[in-house]
Amino acid sequence: MPGLYTERPQGPHLEVTLKRFANGAHELVAFRGDLARRYRRSVCEQPQEFLAKREAVELEMLREQMTEEDFHRSATRARRMLRHRVLSLGADRLLTTTYRENKIDLKECWADVWRFVRLCREQWPDFKYVCAPERQQRGAWHFHFAVKGFYNVNVLRHFWHKATRSERGQVNVDMTSPRGGAQWNSGKLARYLAKYLSKGDHVSEIGARRYSSSQTISHPEKKTYFLTVSDSNFYLLSQLLGSVSHRGMQRSFEVTDSFGLIWMADY
Repeated sequence: MPGLYTERPQGPHLEVTLKRFANGAHELVAFRGDLARRYRRSVCEQPQEFLAKREAVELEMLREQMTEEDFHRSATRARRMLRHRVLSLGADRLLTTTYRENKIDLKECWADVWRFVRLCREQWPDFKYVCAPERQQRGAWHFHFAVKGFYNVNVLRHFWHKATRSERGQVNVDMTSPRGGAQWNSGKLARYLAKYLSKGDHVSEIGARRYSSSQTISHPEKKTYFLTVSDSNFYLLSQLLGSVSHRGMQRSFEVTDSFGLIWMADY
């Protein structure tokens, strides 16, 4: 493809990262070359274990001690990581756990979630999930899990009751989205869960986690390209995405300032 290279060129250029997830979805992001290296060091190339530790440290900071830029950057990174994990999992079902009582201590709720996950893994050794909390209007928490494949809802409900030491909680498994009843796919589930991280209610509590996921979820395949800066960059990148995806570009945005960000995906 004209203007697209596998080695870094001289002069102004964009560094392009193309990711392919286990479910077949693709995501492409391009930055101006000198800024791409800073972005990659901060997010893309660091192992998930390091990112999880860094998030835990950030969440131990008081909300008022974080600058608005720090908070926005941390939340954006968490949404990206959650979205990528749901796509890598290939999730196709939404599992929701609730409390009958008005349970408002998020740390206690997370402890219930991890007991629930341990019980699920004992029953299904390959059980994998991505989970995000949501606060209800009354103040109580419930949790949304993105999972893949069939799980007996009666067994799940029994495990949730056992984990919470209560027979009053509920577990629902939805194969369709709440809007329009369309079949869930990984892209829809990723966006659905990520929106709860955007609310930010839970991060006002010191040490609160934004989300949780199985550590055994595979990482996406990744390729790096370089593109000389021109007025046709957006078109060339859409052609690149279309060359590896039968769905073609479905979503995109472009920031035309000095940062030179272009993002697009086929889901």
